[in-house]
Amino acid sequence: MNKEVEKRALKDFVNIDFYIAGVKFHQYEDIKDEIAFDDELILERDPTNKFDKYAVKILYEDKMLGFVPAKTGASVIVARALDSGTDLVTTVVENNVDKEYWKALKVWIRNKDRGR
Repeated sequence: MNKEVEKRALKDFVNIDFYIAGVKFHQYEDIKDEIAFDDELILERDPTNKFDKYAVKILYEDKMLGFVPAKTGASVIVARALDSGTDLVTTVVENNVDKEYWKALKVWIRNKDRGR
């Protein structure tokens, strides 16, 4: 793991935005028109994920959208926060239904007690 990512992952707050990884392989296509700006999404740890031990699923209600991206180190930051009991809020920033899948759904994750 890159030292900068590791340092950020140990902080007591989270304030990060990114495009959700893997939306092409999950249920985004089926529900993309239901998702609106500022909708709250659900984070769920997936520690048995064979590709990323820090994997965090992102869901809309009970529908799987994708994952917090591992390549950028975001999954480490979010997973460590969740594992330590930090209460996070995840909201939709962009829903680009007509763009490529890797730029389809952008979210913002932050500590619940930090406001907007």
